[in-house]
Order: sequence, then C-alpha cells, then structure tokens
Amino acid sequence: MSAISILQQLSDKLSSSQLQLNDLVQLYSKILATLSTYGVHQTIQNDSSIDFISPLVNYSPTINPALIPILAKIVWNYIYHPYLNINVLMKAKTVLSQFKSVDSQLCHTDYYFMMNSDTTDDMNKYTTFLSSINKLLTQYSKIASSWMNDTPSINKLLELFSEYHHTWIKQLLHNCNPEFVRYIQSIDNAVGANYLNKCLAPSKTVTLEDSIIFVLQVLDHGMTCNLNSKVSHKLQICIDTINKSDKFELITTFNSLDPKISLSMCLNYLNFIISNKIMGLFTDTLPSCVTQHFKIFKLPPLTKPEVFLESEFKDPLGKLINIVDENDNYQNLAIIQHQILLILRKIMEDECKSIECINQVSNCSINDKMILSFLEYFIISLLCPLIVSTKFDKTVSFHQSHIIHECINKILTLKYKSIPSNKIWIALINILNDICYADLRYIEPFIELIQFQLNKDEKIGDDKLINSGLQFFIETFRPDHQWFNEIKPNVNEYEISLDDYKFLYNDFPHLTNTHDKS
Repeated sequence: MSAISILQQLSDKLSSSQLQLNDLVQLYSKILATLSTYGVHQTIQNDSSIDFISPLVNYSPTINPALIPILAKIVWNYIYHPYLNINVLMKAKTVLSQFKSVDSQLCHTDYYFMMNSDTTDDMNKYTTFLSSINKLLTQYSKIASSWMNDTPSINKLLELFSEYHHTWIKQLLHNCNPEFVRYIQSIDNAVGANYLNKCLAPSKTVTLEDSIIFVLQVLDHGMTCNLNSKVSHKLQICIDTINKSDKFELITTFNSLDPKISLSMCLNYLNFIISNKIMGLFTDTLPSCVTQHFKIFKLPPLTKPEVFLESEFKDPLGKLINIVDENDNYQNLAIIQHQILLILRKIMEDECKSIECINQVSNCSINDKMILSFLEYFIISLLCPLIVSTKFDKTVSFHQSHIIHECINKILTLKYKSIPSNKIWIALINILNDICYADLRYIEPFIELIQFQLNKDEKIGDDKLINSGLQFFIETFRPDHQWFNEIKPNVNEYEISLDDYKFLYNDFPHLTNTHDKS
C-alpha cells in the first residue's frame, strides 16, 4: 500500500468517529510518523484533499493544549510535505483564528527543528508559530481577494516576503494562485518582480540515485569542497530525498553504484565535512583529535563539477540575494545535518551489526579491533554535530542534541558476539576525554550526553569498567558534579571594583563609574 493511501485511510478514520483525547493523540502520532517517513517530492501537481485539520475543530471548538504541538506539526506539513495540499490549510483558517497575533517570531531554523523532532518544545513556541501562520493566511487572503495585476499588488507581496519565510508564500502562490505567478513572470525590468521571480523559482526534484551520486561527489572533494549556499541548497534536496526513501531501496540503490565506502561511513564523513564547514563559518575549528580521524578519507585533487564552482552574478540583485543566502548558509547546513542524523538513526543498527558479519577473520583480536575502529568513527562523527550545536540557540541545540544522544544510545546498546558492551562504552569515554583535553568548552554537553545514557539504563554504572571510566572523566573535568544532578554553570558573576583596573582604561576618560560587574 502506498504512503498516500495510508494517509487517506488515517484521514478517513479521523473523520468517521469522535475519538477520546488519548486515542486522538495516538492517531495523530501515527500520521506524523508516516509523514516523516515518506514524502519524496513529486513533479506532478498535488490536488490531494486529505484533511487532518478539520477533525481537530470537530473534537473541540477550542484547541486542547495537548493538541497544540500536534496541530503545529500538521500545519507545518501542509506547507512542506508533497503529499498534502496547502489549499486544505487555507480552508481551515477557523481553527487557526484562535491563535491571535504575537509580536515575536522565531527564525525558520528553530521552527524546522521543533516540527521535525520527536520531542516537545515550549508550548509558547508552537503557539507563536500557529499565530504567525494565521496572520500570514489572513494577510495573503486579503491580497488575493484584491489582486489587480499591478504594481501595488506586487508591493504587497514584497511586504509579505520581508516578514515571512519565502517558502511559505511560495507554496501559497504556486498552489493557490498560480495565475499570480504567471503575471509576475511576465513582467520585465522591474526590480520587485525580478526579486519575486528569483524567490518563486520552483524547487528541482532529484531521483534517489542522482541524490546519492551528488553526495558521493561532495565526499570526493572532502574538505576542499566549497559548501556555499548553492551547493548546500542542492545537497539539502538530495539528503531530503534520501531521508524520505524506503530503506531497502536506499541500500540497494547505494550498493548498485559500487561505492568504496559503506552507506553509514558515507554519511558519517559528510557529517564531519558539514560540521567542519559550520565551525569555519563561526571562525572556529573542530578539535584536532577529531579532524585527524578523517584524514584517511582524503583523496588527491579532482576536477570539480560546475555546481561546486563559485557563481558570478552580473546583476546587482543577484549579488544581493547571494549575500543573503550565504549569511543564512550555516542554518541550512544545520538542517542538512539533522536530516543526516535521521537517516543514520534509521540505518545504523543494521549497518553496525553487518560489520561483524563481514569482517570474520580467524584472529579474533583483529576482528574486535576492526569493529571497534568502525564504531569509533561512528561515535566521532556523531560528536561533531554535538560540538557544532553549541554554536546555535537553545531550540536548535536541544533538538539536535536529543537525536545525537539517541543515536549514540543505539551504538552503546548494540549486542555483538565478540565484543562486550562495556568496551564500546570505554571507547566513547576515551574519545570524550581526548576532546575535553583539547578543548574544555565541550565538558558540559558531554556530561549531558552521558547523563542521557545513564537515565536510559541506571544499571550501567554497576559495570566496574564503565564506572571507573565515568569516574575518571568526571573527576578530571568536573570534580564537583554528581551524576543525575543538575549541571552547575561554568561561570559565576562577581562584583569587582573598577578602581583596581582603571589603569587599563587611560584612553577612555569618560569611564567614571566606580563599580562594574564582570
């Protein structure tokens, strides 16, 4: 049965009966799980009538607080998911009208992580998103009802583009009012229309095979690959296609290309490359003990495909848009990393177990070393985005860290015939020690990582080998911390006298205060 058929059945079930709250939440959880698993973009026009919003109105005139995160994620999918039609969202303004306009807005990256995570964020953030969408739909409806194919109408659209993420408006225009798009495309030599044309360019679809080939091309150039906004945009489309593809089809297609590394190592190396790029955008670097591990993947210089070359924009508008895109590139790369982690979470258990079957040699110690080496690369690759997440705000960091914690938990709970689980734990602890010796900034996120694993299984500490490793780590880097306790902040504030430091400010006579806080 196709994913669209499954979604249609779930929609029919929602509409057919009045469910209890718990049953309703469970059914919507299945819907969201299906939407996150399937959804390769199509070139055909989407005229689906699947309605997941009206049943929420039928359940209660006022949305139950428990349903607000679900509604927010459903609305998000109506904007982005290829199997859902945004016209249904336009007809459901009644349910969104409950969420009055708020002054604050989160950035698009924050919304992405909230809507594509298994965990629930602050309720106010979901309300903020829903109120923003309600406001957008209201404004857009007014523009659409008074549209006149003239400059004032174009200017009103430009105001929307300045206030909301361009993808939201792009989806509305292409699916609800394609005649507006045709008019905009017919205008020549108008700066506003030219800008809209660039924003409204349809997203290209790529096949699974082409997506994998492009990823392998990125890996071929490794650290020398210029992950500019143009490359990262195409990479995001490719990674999204891979993420939404069937696991069996993905592995079969990947193996048919006869690559030199496994699918998991391919994604692990890409994870590292993107982490290195993001750190560079923040004028920072990954610890050298991390980068050393991936030097083995480096290839001699290769001719770069055209997509990797810098574009030269002759028109001022193109240059301006490119500058904006480059400034936002780090956010796009963070989204790509999250999608890579979703793929790894889906395939890693099979990939990690297969390494034991493939590398069966007569010498057991060599076999063990090969498996542990494979797992070390996996762990280091997962720690790279954890390090990078410290550069982002709390929303992104929280959701990115959570999926990394889950992936590492999968590794730590693997059952090998030849290797006890405590050896995998010691491999993790040794890597954490090496990174913290190189850079003390990562002690806190690593403590949170270990604490997540201990919360999953408190009996882990009963293993003498693991317990001694954990004690060494905590006594070395945070001796005042006790496991299962809240982590104390690294920096305390103290009041100091400015008089003691005035000699440093001889060139600033306007500093007359006698006290300051540091």
